[in-house]
Amino acid sequence: MNKEQLKAELLKKELVKPNSTEERLAMEVESLCETFDCTGNTARANGNTGGENDILF
Repeated sequence: MNKEQLKAELLKKELVKPNSTEERLAMEVESLCETFDCTGNTARANGNTGGENDILF
């Protein structure tokens, strides 16, 4: 019996409760990945990016 099978059996017997925080975070990441491109932002800034002494509002 591997680790996943053991976990499934223990969950069925309610000896181990599911980690709701882990599940919630997984759902949040999944929803963010559906909204945004999760391959990472590789774009480079171009144009005027401002100077060191510029005041940003």
